Amino acid sequence: MRPSPSVPGTVQVRYEKETRAIWCCSTPVIIVTTEGSEQDRQRALSLGANSYVTKPFQPADLLAAVTQLLPN
Repeated sequence: MRPSPSVPGTVQVRYEKETRAIWCCSTPVIIVTTEGSEQDRQRALSLGANSYVTKPFQPADLLAAVTQLLPN
């Protein structure tokens, strides 16, 4: 499922995690959003997101999130 402004990110995360689980894939998911509340962050992480970055962000913040999820 491609990111879409008309579909909430949490729905996309759930879909991606469920679909990938069926096909044995474990692609990390990073949410990049304007929703910055702790409740939004916790919800996304509980649904399967691996990281959560709020807009606006510094490129170094996104790079750190990606680097943290890369295999050694």
